[in-house]
Amino acid sequence: MPTPSRRHTLPAALALVVIALLALPASAATTTIQLQVTADGGLYIDSPADLAVAGPVAGQATSILEQVTVTDQRGGLLGSWTATVAATDLIAGAGGPGQLIDAGHIGYTSGPATTSGVIVAVPGQPTTLQSAPLDQPRTAMSATGVTGTATATWTPTISVNIPAGVAAGTYTATITHTLL
Repeated sequence: MPTPSRRHTLPAALALVVIALLALPASAATTTIQLQVTADGGLYIDSPADLAVAGPVAGQATSILEQVTVTDQRGGLLGSWTATVAATDLIAGAGGPGQLIDAGHIGYTSGPATTSGVIVAVPGQPTTLQSAPLDQPRTAMSATGVTGTATATWTPTISVNIPAGVAAGTYTATITHTLL
């Protein structure tokens, strides 16, 4: 005959095994996934190559520049950027006396932007009343809240106040848009 301590130990041990088997699922497996989201690219600006403006001596010449577009493909969350614009002096011939128009006489009006994607675009010079001289870098357009891929496109107006005393001729300057 078994001893009393063995009689109680065996049923208790069997009960623990049964409880343990009931607590475990018949089969389980886990899988961890990782998703790498990559940006499509970088931050780019495109502007037209050339613009022809004509005007009289001691007058004003105005022309609309073709579209300037900033494309943000960095894939960020609430990103931002600023596009600046500046110009060189207008020079005719060798740039001697009467052949130079200072860049401060070149005005820039960005106008409003059309956008795509999630972006808040703010023009630097929304109307001609805010036209800025291009003798130093000016904010042409800025953007905040850029999420994912987004674009902003604007069509600036360029005006040149032609001072008295400059010679007739073809003057050349470079307008540069830069992203910061």
